[in-house]
Amino acid sequence: MRNLLIATILLAAFAFAAQAQTPSFTAASVVNAASHVAGAIAPGELVTITGSNLGGAVATSNCVPTAANGVLPTICNGASVLVNGQKAPVAMAFSSSTASGLTFQVPASVTSGANATIQVTLTTGGQTLQSGIVNVPVTAVVPGLYSFDGTGSGKAFYFDRASSGIVGSYSTPVQPGDTVELYGTGFGVDNPAVADGASSPNPPPPSVAT
Repeated sequence: MRNLLIATILLAAFAFAAQAQTPSFTAASVVNAASHVAGAIAPGELVTITGSNLGGAVATSNCVPTAANGVLPTICNGASVLVNGQKAPVAMAFSSSTASGLTFQVPASVTSGANATIQVTLTTGGQTLQSGIVNVPVTAVVPGLYSFDGTGSGKAFYFDRASSGIVGSYSTPVQPGDTVELYGTGFGVDNPAVADGASSPNPPPPSVAT
């Protein structure tokens, strides 16, 4: 009886540990990676999710494209994302004692006008744990611009090609006639198409949506 009680306690402790590591997030925490605005997602958009246990043992991990093809991996820091059952390229996965999240690209094949399912899988400590399935609407475009401080508002993150005689400046005030580049995501699919997880060519192809 004593051995049975010990085994029961150990089994309960193991189950509790596994439950504590299960990835968890809500639809409200699925946001545009640039603007941090929640709501619908768009094909090709970079999306950030915050929640619990969305990254592995490494506190912060920027996912590095594979050397062979320059495409972002579909698993990084133990985390992977399924969008409508399709593996999505993962750009970042992080976890700490106070926050956890990841950034991924919505596959271009995701169709607008309907809901998409999102599920996070975390492989850590020899266990593979899955979040619940979260539904979010899909639309053709969800444009958002990156801000200088990363909050999604305030001063833009921009590149001034010729400001005060300096070519390639991110901080010098812009002048009339300067060429300024803004950075964002959520502009929909491109034509010609760029492979999921791959860097856009320079200059990037135009978006299909006007």
